[in-house]
Amino acid sequence: MSVNEKQVEFLQNNIARMNQCSFQMKGWAITVISALVAVYVTTISDSNPGNKMYIWIAIAPAVLFWILDAFYLSKEYKFIAIYNDVTGITPEEKRIKIKDYEMPLNKIYGMEIFLLACVPLVCFHDASLWSNCRGARIVWYVGMKVFISYHRADTQYRRNAEKILSAHGIQYYAVPEDADFNGKRNETIRNFTCNKVKKCDVLLCLIGKETYSRPHVDREIHTALKGGVGTRLGIVGVLLPTRTDSLSQADFSTLPTKLIDNKNYVVWSDWSSMERNILVLLTEAEEHSCNSKLQSKHTNPCMLLKTKIYYDN
Repeated sequence: MSVNEKQVEFLQNNIARMNQCSFQMKGWAITVISALVAVYVTTISDSNPGNKMYIWIAIAPAVLFWILDAFYLSKEYKFIAIYNDVTGITPEEKRIKIKDYEMPLNKIYGMEIFLLACVPLVCFHDASLWSNCRGARIVWYVGMKVFISYHRADTQYRRNAEKILSAHGIQYYAVPEDADFNGKRNETIRNFTCNKVKKCDVLLCLIGKETYSRPHVDREIHTALKGGVGTRLGIVGVLLPTRTDSLSQADFSTLPTKLIDNKNYVVWSDWSSMERNILVLLTEAEEHSCNSKLQSKHTNPCMLLKTKIYYDN
């Protein structure tokens, strides 16, 4: 079961839980109020009109239970809204879906996922009487796909990046390091690259020591930058530990030219930050893609791809 499928199942479980809690609130409200009214009735006699204090006492739990019932119902409706949004996305809708809900969120291993809507501090027959309720931004990654651009010498980092993306339920594609086009012309290889890149939403460029001089990386970046607002790909540039520079003191002469030409459009990171904040980086790159104020340049000529092979030695 994928991460997204588990999250959908989690939503279904929370909808059922909120419904159950709401039902229990109604049940306990009727029980407690009926008990207090019954006690009041037993105090009535010919000489005693009864102690009306029990009636007044009954109002407090009635208000409390009704407020909690409304709270659980509102949570249930919000979970239903998220569920309908998520399950209603078609395969053609590849973008990140960002919605604002009044829900608590937590982080596990750097990944934002849904946890219990109610954090029980006081439990009353499995119904939470208190909850940690705060506004939060829920980011749901459905159908998003990442193209991994890399130099064959950095294959191990590509594999590690694939593991990170898989752990977060993000689809990806990377041309295998042993890709063999069996003598096909460079035009065929170029079309292959363009088609693969354009089916993705964000290009994740792993930048090693020699990445800047690789024609296939140059072509992949060029393809990602083509298109208008919302159709071009977001780009995340990641400096690998194999380099001797850093983000604060980057050696521009050994960075892909097209990334430097679009340095304000590209979302930059080093490897360690990428491992921890991959979802944040992808979200920011996607937002850059849709931001009309951020221009992307792709007019510089591309390096010539070689015939027969995809990767340089």
